[in-house]
Amino acid sequence: MGTVTTNHRTIVMDLRITPPTERRFRVFNIFDSLSVGDTLKVVYDHDLQPLYYRLLAERRGEFVWQSEQESSEEWAAWIKKIR
Repeated sequence: MGTVTTNHRTIVMDLRITPPTERRFRVFNIFDSLSVGDTLKVVYDHDLQPLYYRLLAERRGEFVWQSEQESSEEWAAWIKKIR
């Protein structure tokens, strides 16, 4: 039986400190730079559902999305690149 090792990385991006005009551009640039198996964690001050729908429209089949509300003022989404 072989040993499985993974060298996948997680990049954390806090959109609360990113200027509004740069948010979408930065998220897509970072996502596109990920290797398969890497994850982008996005943190924001409200629900990230609009970002999910934008990614779904432009990168369908390339990611797995998991999100949760971490507090009353913080939401997070883990976007794992699968293709």
